[in-house]
Amino acid sequence: AGILASPEYAARTGGTSAGFVRSLYAQLLGRRCADAEIAGHVAYLESGGSRQQLAMWFMRSPEGGRHAADSLYSTELE
Repeated sequence: AGILASPEYAARTGGTSAGFVRSLYAQLLGRRCADAEIAGHVAYLESGGSRQQLAMWFMRSPEGGRHAADSLYSTELE
């Protein structure tokens, strides 16, 4: 989560909270996100929430765990 919260990663995602959130969905959940999903996370960040905490939440979510397991499984099969 530390790398995802770095200034370099923020710059690669457009430097905006919305870009960061979209990137988390793509990288950690393997999918695109709806505008409604973005709004809540952006509000969290813009009210002082931590990018590192948000990234950890994504990683530890059931969906994040499934995506990580699926990615690892498919990598091992190749």
